[in-house]
Amino acid sequence: KRIKDLPDSSEVIELGKVIEKKLTSIEEALHQTKAKSSQDVLNFPIRLNNKLAAVAGNVGSGDYPPPDSAVQLKDELVKQIDAELDALKKVVSEDVKRFNELLTQKKIPNVFTETGEKKKE
Repeated sequence: KRIKDLPDSSEVIELGKVIEKKLTSIEEALHQTKAKSSQDVLNFPIRLNNKLAAVAGNVGSGDYPPPDSAVQLKDELVKQIDAELDALKKVVSEDVKRFNELLTQKKIPNVFTETGEKKKE
């Protein structure tokens, strides 16, 4: 919105849309974004985070170790979640970096990301 009136901003807008689409896809794989209340999960399919939470709740409710099938399901869900998180890291490290370089070229303030790394002083 801040750059729509700037000349030659179409490339920035298009790249922003590409990044937004990728981030939305990742978010929707991990979390049901349409659920606004606890009853909405009846209307919309649950996503990876809810599936993993359900497995944890089920195996945590008994006095016995989880069955092999629950461990296998947990492993498969974690694998899928890790794939989405890897995709997120790639978007931030590659696409957002490229986006910031484009913004710098056009003298527009950059998008900042938290890397989780501590700065050395």
